[in-house]
Amino acid sequence: MEQFIRLREQNGEVLTLPVTREPRPHSAERVLAAAGHQGVRENLHYDLELPGDWDCTGAGVSLNGKPLNSLWDSRRHMILFPYNIFAYHMGLVELEITLQKGEEPGEIWYTDLLPVLIQPSQQQENLKAMVEYIYAHQAPLLRDKAPEGTGPDSRNGFQDFLSQLTLAEEILQVYEESYGYFKANCRHTLETAEVVDWTEKVQTVSPHTLQYLVRHPEYLREAPFGIQVGDKHYLPEKLLMTQDKMSRDVYENQVVLSFLQRMLYDIGEEGKEIRALVQGLDLPEADREGYQLSSQVLYANAAHMLKGFLERCDEVEERLQEMFVSYRQILPVTLLDASQMPEPTEPFFRVPQYYRIYLCIHQWYQNTCRHFPRERMLLNLYENTFVFEIYCLARLLQGLRQEGFVLEECRRKVYTLGSRNLYDHSGYQNVYRLERGDEELTLFFQPVLTDQPEQGPGAIHLYRNTTYAFKPLEEGHYYTPDYLLRWKQGNRENYLILDAKYSYRKKVLQELMPEMSYKYLLSLSPVPYEEKGQPVEVAVRGLEILYGLTHGEQQLESFYNCQLPVKEIRPAANVIPFSEEVTEENQQENIRELLREVRG
Repeated sequence: MEQFIRLREQNGEVLTLPVTREPRPHSAERVLAAAGHQGVRENLHYDLELPGDWDCTGAGVSLNGKPLNSLWDSRRHMILFPYNIFAYHMGLVELEITLQKGEEPGEIWYTDLLPVLIQPSQQQENLKAMVEYIYAHQAPLLRDKAPEGTGPDSRNGFQDFLSQLTLAEEILQVYEESYGYFKANCRHTLETAEVVDWTEKVQTVSPHTLQYLVRHPEYLREAPFGIQVGDKHYLPEKLLMTQDKMSRDVYENQVVLSFLQRMLYDIGEEGKEIRALVQGLDLPEADREGYQLSSQVLYANAAHMLKGFLERCDEVEERLQEMFVSYRQILPVTLLDASQMPEPTEPFFRVPQYYRIYLCIHQWYQNTCRHFPRERMLLNLYENTFVFEIYCLARLLQGLRQEGFVLEECRRKVYTLGSRNLYDHSGYQNVYRLERGDEELTLFFQPVLTDQPEQGPGAIHLYRNTTYAFKPLEEGHYYTPDYLLRWKQGNRENYLILDAKYSYRKKVLQELMPEMSYKYLLSLSPVPYEEKGQPVEVAVRGLEILYGLTHGEQQLESFYNCQLPVKEIRPAANVIPFSEEVTEENQQENIRELLREVRG
């Protein structure tokens, strides 16, 4: 029997939502279907009413996997929230309700994905611009399924798909260049066959020839000499004879043509997948009583990307179709089952034209991407704050590369404390190593800094030096800043701690900077170590807070607004505007300031 819960809006409206005991898998189809579901408004307050027949003494709620603060109203069987639970969320949300019986947690119920509705504003336009930037620079961010530690040249889902189209175009070029050879000089065999042909072509007479002559008198014509019948002579106009006939229906040619058919099938299937996704992105009711789908920008960027892929896919498919028809005319051969890599024969290694074709075949079958990466096309950007974190990551990487640093490695690092895994398994890389000359920069995304020294190559040489916290009851053993920038040159190793706050400059300076300074400047210390028998000088150079709600601010600003002109205060404590409202010139100037700070 299907179960339902009710979300009660502050204006009196009620959303009745079906719930299930099993979490639904995250898929592109589910994300697309969610656009047509009932939406929750980002700026309204909600409480949650549970069915009266649910046997529980309390309940807790998580939103997209994060627990929410709530109060249990046993009289009304409701979960009350002291704040607006959907504030600062975008895209899609999912509620998870955990029932309690006494001290033990009981059943868990899950809603489907709910679209978040927002009212248009300048803030949302800024957020939209951030998402567009993420889409344009997402390639090094997304985590591949390849083994850990692979470099940036290991392709992600989109790169695999695009590289397959590029490979198809390169293969078409090889086929175009080889067409003349296969038309005039391709491999063939001579087959002896009995054919009926003009008499002058007879080379030998066999018993079959004479039998055919006797059975087909219609070919006899009067002649001055020949077979005498009465007082007349006859000669056959045509006879059955044996001839050597050239056949191109050999294994190597079968492989050449069958592979073109296989490519045509693969590209066609990918085109079908993309078309289905484009149709799914035709969203209903973009405007709902003054509210808009916050996921509209995600879908719009995905649709733009898909249409570009589809256009190129169609072009490749059309060229493949033309090439297949052309080769079919010069190679009238039996088509093979091309579902598996064909076995090579000696001509594929000896004859240059066949060798080039076989190399193309090998590359195609080695390319494991056979479907468009649908799940990765729809990025899981659920919260404004998380959008901002990913935006800052993309901006930092791009800015460092524009300063001449080359991205040498991007990978995912797993952090542990004892037997506990401390890292959220998201779809993003979290370590990016860049080099320029003898300088090495490493940008860590959401690193975990514990009270134990880290060991091994590439270790972070910082540790948490106290369990005390800035706020009571928040004591602990590790910190997780949003980013950590490490600069290394020779025997020097410097660190900058960076944190992203989707907030205003004044709030960051007055309210957030004191807590951040306690956590990342007072509570972190360098770990001395040796490299190749030489001591390495490790230092924390400062704290940089990146803020996203800008009102015309363009440049980095120091927390120390009463500095004497004698000497710079160390460690640094700065706030930096990070949004698409900041000009490209100022964005890059702020990156240069970061590099100056971390170099010391």
